[in-house]
Amino acid sequence: MRIALKLSLCLITAAALNSCASAPQPLTSKPPAKALNAQEFSVGDGFLIKKFTFPAGIYRPEMEDKNGFYFSPPGGQIKVFDSGMRYGSSGGIYWKKNESTPGSVFVKGNFGVVANLAKKDIPATPVR
Repeated sequence: MRIALKLSLCLITAAALNSCASAPQPLTSKPPAKALNAQEFSVGDGFLIKKFTFPAGIYRPEMEDKNGFYFSPPGGQIKVFDSGMRYGSSGGIYWKKNESTPGSVFVKGNFGVVANLAKKDIPATPVR
């Protein structure tokens, strides 16, 4: 019983530390592109998972973490559709360091939590 309790506490502590380990920070290194010129695209379906629609336009690098760069959309907002409700949220394109093209998007949720969602076919062209 004591071993199970200790193991549970260790796992909870590790998860808590890991979630805080790579929070977005201001840019300190050079991003792979000055900007991304993107066409409108979506992630999700709006019913089983929220549908996030990313607007067309120029996405600029604004933040980074130890793994990649956060490119924000024009106006700083994306559209969210969730079971009949529509609203705006913060989000953008996430480009991992040492990769040739961006392969995921990010959405900022409640309490500043940032979720990365895989999206391999992002219709964006780097501006160098």
